[in-house]
Amino acid sequence: MKMNSPKQRGFTLVEILIVMVIFSIVVAAIYSLYLVHLKTAMKQDEVVEVQQNLRIAMDSISRDLKMAGVLVPLGTTPLSIGAPTGCGANTLQINTMSPDGNMARVTSGPFISPSTATFAIPVDVADSAYGFKEDNEVRIVRPFDNSQPLTTAGSCLAINAQPTGASLTLKIESGANFDGVTQINTGDVIIKAAPLVAPATTLPANDTIVYTLVTGAANNCPVGYCLARQVNPTNPLPAPTAAEIVASNLTTPLTFGYIYDDDTEDNNPIAVSVGKIKAVRVTINGATTKVNQPISTRRVTSVIMLRNRRAY
Repeated sequence: MKMNSPKQRGFTLVEILIVMVIFSIVVAAIYSLYLVHLKTAMKQDEVVEVQQNLRIAMDSISRDLKMAGVLVPLGTTPLSIGAPTGCGANTLQINTMSPDGNMARVTSGPFISPSTATFAIPVDVADSAYGFKEDNEVRIVRPFDNSQPLTTAGSCLAINAQPTGASLTLKIESGANFDGVTQINTGDVIIKAAPLVAPATTLPANDTIVYTLVTGAANNCPVGYCLARQVNPTNPLPAPTAAEIVASNLTTPLTFGYIYDDDTEDNNPIAVSVGKIKAVRVTINGATTKVNQPISTRRVTSVIMLRNRRAY
């Protein structure tokens, strides 16, 4: 009978078990390392999203603050403390002539306004005209004194048709002063106003933008706190629409500090001091929101100068 050589025998059960244990330890270590990297990557994605939301929120507030007070009626300050909310530690109220910033300068005049329902006005460049669309409500403002010669109290003008070149065709929408006498001068500015909301039929002297933090599905905020930007809101503030939500994944507090000409700072300006505000310190906070994950918070702060002020 032929016997097997010792060199031909296989692994023992103990040796197989030892190898399996060692292999399991190695696999477990690799998997643990993979999970750590996966969680880190997911966490970084969340942090990036929070930071992006903070940038979007700050850019929106900064853009509106830089346009605050542009061509508003004389005596109207860039910021407001009146209804519906006023400027405070957690709410910002901005006075502007155009929430979208669309303006076009009249390039020939003086032009006598006709008594007919519509008329065309040449503007500086076609690009500025293309910022308007049919049925947009508009104001005509005279930069010399910020008067509105064709949009007096109880009146409203609108774009008659989609612009096709460097001119805008206006129409009477409500009681405008088309008397065949009032002049439109070279340098006057046609400004896109906020849309009228029924039952209103006349434009206010200027538009108002309000920034606040909101939360919950009733306020169209999908997660955490959201920054709402509302134009000409009622008093008290209505729930913002989805289109008015600027950024989500924010957290409290949203704070505004008002810096005066003497470099002092306050969170709640009063009527006698609101015209002396030269800058606003904006602080926005954000946080990750994944369940069972450590929360990471981020903060962005910026001091934004008011560029369109008068001496008060």
